[in-house]
Amino acid sequence: MVQEREKQLLDYLYTVGQLVQDYMRRNGYNEKGTFYIGDITVTISPSGEKHDSVSAHVSTKSNREDWRTVRREFDTLRGKSEYEESRWKA
Repeated sequence: MVQEREKQLLDYLYTVGQLVQDYMRRNGYNEKGTFYIGDITVTISPSGEKHDSVSAHVSTKSNREDWRTVRREFDTLRGKSEYEESRWKA
């Protein structure tokens, strides 16, 4: 059973998703292909903020086969964010 505290977090995340969707439409992300934000990972560590992290992945499908993914992830060992890109065919 979903607890009330979890429902509140899910409702907040859903609202954030709607804000991201609105941002993407207003900024023309729907004009050159289909964009998918399928993964935003947030880690909260009981051992403190030093071990907390956030990563985000955005995938683009420009036609039936061509995919591109970009990502930003905080490297806790280096203490900085890094950007990466990958491409593949379905």
